[in-house]
Amino acid sequence: MRLREFILIILFAGVPTSEVMAEAWNGIVPLRSTRADVERILGPCEPDNFTRFSNRCRYDLPGIQSVFITYSLRPCSMQEGWRFRVPKDVVRSIELHPSGNLKLGHMATKGFKIEEDPELPGMFHYTNKTNGLYFVADGINITTVNYLPSLSDRTRLECNF
Repeated sequence: MRLREFILIILFAGVPTSEVMAEAWNGIVPLRSTRADVERILGPCEPDNFTRFSNRCRYDLPGIQSVFITYSLRPCSMQEGWRFRVPKDVVRSIELHPSGNLKLGHMATKGFKIEEDPELPGMFHYTNKTNGLYFVADGINITTVNYLPSLSDRTRLECNF
């Protein structure tokens, strides 16, 4: 198995459950995993890679250019356009920037809403709100992958004001 195929399997391996939950990346699930879970899997965040204002850490991993993990600041804090009833340091999102050429043809896109970027012709946004998976591709290569809360977790944990 080639490295790229292995990375695709790791990137897009879902967690089967009876309820729809967010896609997991390396066992990390938005709104369910904590900073302690992430540090057990990826190690502590290097001080130079942590942004206090956004409570976000960058990990540089082999085979993946970079991974950004955003944590909650406090319950119901406005971050990334959403407010959730989760304590500080719960994973809110995971953003991957793959190195190399991860081919769009290897990704199952059934169930995704596909929209061309109006400002960047040839760039397409693939969104599956039910599973909380979003990625960007240039028509051939996947350039960014975002793991977000699933629709059921967003509905269950969203702050209502």
